[in-house]
Amino acid sequence: MVVTADPASIRDILDFALARHTDPTGQVLNVLTEIQAEFRYIPVEALQELSRRTGIAFARLYSLCTFFQDFSLEPVGKYLVMVCDGTACHIRGAMDIVHALENVLGIQAGQTTPDERFTLRTVHCVGSCGLAPIVVMNIYTFGRVRLAEAAHILKVVE
Repeated sequence: MVVTADPASIRDILDFALARHTDPTGQVLNVLTEIQAEFRYIPVEALQELSRRTGIAFARLYSLCTFFQDFSLEPVGKYLVMVCDGTACHIRGAMDIVHALENVLGIQAGQTTPDERFTLRTVHCVGSCGLAPIVVMNIYTFGRVRLAEAAHILKVVE
């Protein structure tokens, strides 16, 4: 599915984000974060415009978006559910949790529910191995998740 964002909206969010984040050391990541928050993904058109305004190569911006798992180049649901499948989480049952969430949501990992409410993803590591297995949903982090609790995590947002 090809999705395009409104050019005026892209210009507005870039005007706002570039004015707010003037420090060049963190500017690009902060601006990308604001774009992601506004659109729930980073439109290619926004990367093109950001490249034009900052002089940073489009390929560099694109590589940042594909490197950091919090960024998405495709629209995601209102609630992004990420199950860590790093080594510690994996051996503590992360994939069983993924399968349970797939059953509850009626989608596979990497997909978004038809109502665009939830997107389910597996991620490589969230850096909290002592709390494995971990599920992150937007601003919420759930540690030591048990299989029986997996479906209840989705109810936090209701």
